[in-house]
Amino acid sequence: MGKTLQIVASLISTVAFTAVFQVPGGYNSDPSSKAYGKPLLIDNLDFKSFIRNDMAALSLSLITLMVMFLAPVAGDYFYSSFLKMGTFLICFAILFTAVAFYIVATLFLLRHSRIESVKNLSLLLPVTLL
Repeated sequence: MGKTLQIVASLISTVAFTAVFQVPGGYNSDPSSKAYGKPLLIDNLDFKSFIRNDMAALSLSLITLMVMFLAPVAGDYFYSSFLKMGTFLICFAILFTAVAFYIVATLFLLRHSRIESVKNLSLLLPVTLL
């Protein structure tokens, strides 16, 4: 179980770390602009919420990795406690990752889509997260 938690935490941290650098909307590429190199959606509330959730997922997955690396050092008596704590943390990391990417999906599907069927389909996304 501990190895599985380490693999899942590594995957979540990789995805969350990548999402920080490949932000939705891209970066401002106009060299003459004062906001050169900054994300285009930096003033959007959904974008800020995405960044917060993504950073929470990254932090929790990295903490889970540290907990699971320290579990064998703590000994047999504390191993089950570390395993429970790692499971608890990774569940929240998965939740924050799902919320972050749901925000991006609704940001682009609902607000920037002109096709009605895509708008109706994106309303079903919260149901799939349950």
